[in-house]
Amino acid sequence: MVVISSFGIHLYYKVPIIFEKNNYSTVVLDKNGEILRVFLNEKEDWKYPAIDEPIPEKLKIATILYEDKNFYKHIGIDMKSLLRAIMLNIKNMKKVSGASTITMQVSRLLEPKKRTYFNKIKEIIVSFIIEIRYSKDEILRYYLNNAPYGGNIIGYKTASLKYFNKLPDNLTWSEAALLSVLPNAPGLINPKKNHDQLIIKRNNLLKKLYEYSIISESEYKLSLREGVTNIVYNFDFYAPHFCEKVKRECKENIIYTTIEKQLQINIEKILYEYIEELKEIGINNGAVVVIENSSKNVISYIGSNNYWDKINGGMVDGVTAKRSSGSTLKPFLYALAIDKGLISLDSKLKDIPSYYGNFSPQNASREFQGMVTVREALINSLNTPIVNLLDEFDLLEFYNFFKEIKMDINDTYGHYGYSIILGGMEVNLLEISSLYTALANYGDYSKLKYIVDKEEKSKNIFSQGSSYLILDTLKDVSRPGDEFYWDKFINKDKISWKTGTSFGRRDGWAIGMTPKYTVAVWVGNFNGKGSYKLTGVESAGTLLFRIFNSLGNENIAEFTEPKGELKEIYVDEETGYFIDNSVENIEINKIKIKYPTQAKQLRVSPYYKYVYLDKTCEYEVCSKCWKHDKVFKKILVYPVDIINFYQKNGIKFHKKFEHNPNCSTNYEQNSFNIIYPKNNSKILLPLNNENIRETLNIKTNFTIGKLFWFLNKELYIETINKSEINMALPLGENIITIMDSNGYKKTIKIKIIYN
Repeated sequence: MVVISSFGIHLYYKVPIIFEKNNYSTVVLDKNGEILRVFLNEKEDWKYPAIDEPIPEKLKIATILYEDKNFYKHIGIDMKSLLRAIMLNIKNMKKVSGASTITMQVSRLLEPKKRTYFNKIKEIIVSFIIEIRYSKDEILRYYLNNAPYGGNIIGYKTASLKYFNKLPDNLTWSEAALLSVLPNAPGLINPKKNHDQLIIKRNNLLKKLYEYSIISESEYKLSLREGVTNIVYNFDFYAPHFCEKVKRECKENIIYTTIEKQLQINIEKILYEYIEELKEIGINNGAVVVIENSSKNVISYIGSNNYWDKINGGMVDGVTAKRSSGSTLKPFLYALAIDKGLISLDSKLKDIPSYYGNFSPQNASREFQGMVTVREALINSLNTPIVNLLDEFDLLEFYNFFKEIKMDINDTYGHYGYSIILGGMEVNLLEISSLYTALANYGDYSKLKYIVDKEEKSKNIFSQGSSYLILDTLKDVSRPGDEFYWDKFINKDKISWKTGTSFGRRDGWAIGMTPKYTVAVWVGNFNGKGSYKLTGVESAGTLLFRIFNSLGNENIAEFTEPKGELKEIYVDEETGYFIDNSVENIEINKIKIKYPTQAKQLRVSPYYKYVYLDKTCEYEVCSKCWKHDKVFKKILVYPVDIINFYQKNGIKFHKKFEHNPNCSTNYEQNSFNIIYPKNNSKILLPLNNENIRETLNIKTNFTIGKLFWFLNKELYIETINKSEINMALPLGENIITIMDSNGYKKTIKIKIIYN
């Protein structure tokens, strides 16, 4: 007796632990509750969660009538049925009748065991415990959620969806009867096996329902005429990469997401068809993200153009894969520099050959223009001006901007160097989309949302004014192909957009924004192979506008100027910087521009300086040579590297005033600077194809005359009218001195490293 009591107590506490366990499939739903994907559970079964849902009335009635008509009257065991079954089995010397109640079947489902008398006794004890601890509806729900319905289909909701392609609430009496008889012997009888026997069982139950006056005669006859399915429907399978991502991140059995299913289906088709076209030029993969700007919800997420394409790595998630960013980060540096007061859209930046150690940025066209406005540099995605701006802005500060918003950055800013703005830093589609979505929200940034009810903290990373100025500029970027003349059509959408192409033409990016949507696309090859025909503008841009065109006419609206976030200021017309009015009677042409109210004051132009001129305004004078009739004036003086570029390319520019030739002070009339390398540089000199050490190109902005070139205090060579030479340098520290015929000289120290 003590043993039995101890055994019963053990089971009493064990039952709820097992009862409350589940091994449901993970189900991913779109924003409207429609299925995107259902995953097999750990046992490779389909088991759709239906934990808290009310049991459909028809299924409830039919199941109880078929399995256990006294379910609501007994306490786990139907004694009358049990005694009758025992007598019949003894009489026939074999099992011919069962007396298992629904509660007893739940006991078996909790811990399936071989059918022996001992296990039967244990089953009865567990049934009592279940009845004590749980309500009848809880017991029935557990049974229906865990009953086998044939093959690897577990639970009534799974069976309803797999056999009838409908939710259980919409079952007919015929379908409810079919599901009620299936768990009785699912391995022997199911819609795909012993079909005729299944129909007989269903019809017998329908007859019972009629005899018990649960259904009318007409309902009975109509139910008998309904066919029995022999089809097993597949669950929907959309956004596979996205579903796998959220399954990894969420523990819930049912995951409610922000995806819009029909939009997802449409864009999956667009991407698939477009990449099929690009395969002709060696581009096999693509990925897309679409964001609803107002909520920052991800409403479409396509990891690849063909999930099942094993040859081209179709199961790789192109949305989260890190790739070279190309030129996609440029708008953010311009916005930050505006807010810092370094530039306006009309400010001029240097677009000339520039050197930063071993790094010398080149424009895609391999051409330079001298001085360009920020607006021109952004629209044309010029590389040299943005690197020059990054040097002024501060490389570390720009790097820390991404760290502060918690982007996943693997390396230090020193590793990336100035190439960080030209694709040196790798990003993924979600990261870049979140930044462009921030622009579209006038600087308000947060992580993108793709799980319902999961809130993300937001912060302002750009001022509203600078965001608008960048957005307004980006709408003027030229579009590819048939989209080139978009502005000639009244109903055409106004899209602010940016592209990027990585080194080696491995990655093509295009990101577009309207007030309603941000769309980001990537095209390339998951294996990293480049294509000489791949560009962000043509390859990715064409896809971007196909997607926007599919979104309808909701994009016709354009970004509006944020109220109170822009003010009018005057800048000088020539260089686009703030006019310093501290000195009177200075005549400079000025223009009125819009500038963010929240930005720091725009800096004074670095290209002007105050000088004293003689009364004819022909020569610059100093205290050694001026007279009482000197003139104080503010003049435009470009740096020597700009002047040298203009002279070499025959471009007119504002020439500097020569110093008074009669001045007693000796001024260098032919002064120059060393452009490359920079002082204190460390430079790696590799071996060439013939195993000979490469020489180093030494550049100056010198134009006309003789130069003496010294290496480590020894004369290396004399040149006439040359601005650069190639110099063979020994390993280690080197001192290079260059002197003109007037004795004016420049010296730098560099360190040479061999690989």
